[in-house]
Amino acid sequence: MRYSVLILLFVVFICTNAVGMASAQTLVSISPSTQQIDEGQNFVISIYVEPDAPASGAQFNLQFDSSLVNVVSITEGNLFNQDGASTVFGVINIDNSQGIVTYVYASILEKSNITTSGIFANINLVALNKSGKSTFELSNVIVSNSEGQSLPITVINGNADIGDITTTPTIVDTGGGGGGGSGTSGEEFENIELKEVVDIYVAVNATISYKFDNPINPIVYVNYTALNNAGSISTTIEILKSTSALASNAPPNKLYKNMNIWVGKAGYANEANIKDPVIGFRVTRTWLHENNILQSTVRLNRHVSGAWQSLPTTKTSEDTTYVYFESQTPGFSPFAITAQSSSGQSISMGDIPVSTTTESSTEDAVSESSQTESQESATSEETPADTSESIPFIGSGIVLLCFLIVAILISMFDARKN
Repeated sequence: MRYSVLILLFVVFICTNAVGMASAQTLVSISPSTQQIDEGQNFVISIYVEPDAPASGAQFNLQFDSSLVNVVSITEGNLFNQDGASTVFGVINIDNSQGIVTYVYASILEKSNITTSGIFANINLVALNKSGKSTFELSNVIVSNSEGQSLPITVINGNADIGDITTTPTIVDTGGGGGGGSGTSGEEFENIELKEVVDIYVAVNATISYKFDNPINPIVYVNYTALNNAGSISTTIEILKSTSALASNAPPNKLYKNMNIWVGKAGYANEANIKDPVIGFRVTRTWLHENNILQSTVRLNRHVSGAWQSLPTTKTSEDTTYVYFESQTPGFSPFAITAQSSSGQSISMGDIPVSTTTESSTEDAVSESSQTESQESATSEETPADTSESIPFIGSGIVLLCFLIVAILISMFDARKN
């Protein structure tokens, strides 16, 4: 039995290292990943390679926004010639009208490899006289060894902010009388304390962040990752004096603020266009203290399908004035920030485990049916993470083989012992 245990430990050690090696990948990234560029300015992005295995050649295509930037030239970096090796380097085509560079390649002429990180290619660009965010997206990326075998890779794209694309909120003053009518969201004018609108140019794969700093507005930011080029998209926040006209009932527990939040026009903020949407908000320390509030019970709640649903909420930071939180949301609609007093006897939504199950598209569709056609709303949901690649196929095969070897060896030693 002692020998069986020793063999088991040895095989597990070998398998662990084998799986690690099998799942490792070479990193190909755009450097810097993001930068601020003035209109008319020349700048450079580099294709940086971190080989996890010996490599002797590579290639890529590059897509960019030709309305914002043009490629001037592409030169070889130091990746393959860093040891004094002779290399061949070339670019098949630069098409500034379509915004694509086709087949940039390099290879070591001798039958040798490199293992040290370096710059594969430097791309010289010029910003045009237009502001916006240009993404740089790599495709057809291949890194190979001296035997011509492709290596597993991970690709990281980049972007550049061209000109002045700062997002200054548009503030709509809704105070001072005036009766009747409603806002574009369907909210009564007299119920809107503050309205802020921020426009951002949305490009594919970009991390979009709408930021707000008006002290009346408890929302600090609305963030998501864009899945498509969408042009200028606005986020609208309406801070309300009482419960939203679009909500059928008031939120539970101690209320801090009611609000409506819309991203884009109806139909934009769904799983086909955005992913990982989050809302950052803040609560004054004074309110927490005066109401004897437990910070752990602060929640952002979303009204959908006639009911309030507590969103997963975490505390992110605090300062002398505010405590800051962030909530994940599957969509945009009426919201309310609530909490529970430490002296309260009722069960808070914050005391119930927060479900991470997203709402169905049917529920969101029902929620939207009560909104006007011009309302900036959406029915977005979190797309469950794809776990099919959480263990690489080759890694799982090694694991199964290792277990088979262990079983055979243990059987052999037990048989010899008997």
